[in-house]
Amino acid sequence: MTALTAQISTIACPTEAEGPGRRWALWFQGCSIRCPGCCNPHLFSKDGGKTISITDLISNLDKAHKNDAIEGITLLGGEPTEQLEAATILAEHAQSIGLTVLVFTGKRLEEFKENQKTNSFLQKIDILVDGPFDITQPETKRRWIGSSNQRIHLLSKRASYPDPRWELPNTLEITLRQGSLLVNGFPLVNQKIPLAIVKDSHGNRFN
Repeated sequence: MTALTAQISTIACPTEAEGPGRRWALWFQGCSIRCPGCCNPHLFSKDGGKTISITDLISNLDKAHKNDAIEGITLLGGEPTEQLEAATILAEHAQSIGLTVLVFTGKRLEEFKENQKTNSFLQKIDILVDGPFDITQPETKRRWIGSSNQRIHLLSKRASYPDPRWELPNTLEITLRQGSLLVNGFPLVNQKIPLAIVKDSHGNRFN
């Protein structure tokens, strides 16, 4: 395995707040797009997070696949395409063990197709949510989507939309992990969150 590393902010698993089904979600550190009103401005800088080898990330994913009954992975951030080699390797490995790959990006699908490396990344993605977040166009109907200008692209036969799970209320997850809280899920404070899931690091719920 390559000695490649990635700058990672957070890994959440299992999570049901970052895409359909139980998922392994990874937030890349660093984003040059920097959408105004982004819910993760602490991920703009490349200097935060932790440096983790791809070997260790794959090991973490394999363990989640074995122990947490996950359906897929979600890559977000930050901006996944700014650590393209790492994102591609993770996506390819996920598909090889039968998991779906969902990617959130501030770039457009058309931009992916203009470049050989990003176009290759597309071949490893099942669902792509594209476009910069626009705080003036909050999404009110589609689950997991930040603003109405963003698009959902199904890039393989393993993904389906509409999917009933995309029509459920948004969730906010609060996980107790080694004495600290991880909060992830729907970020818009002016929207009602009908369901909050409180759980421990093993996915056991308390609500």
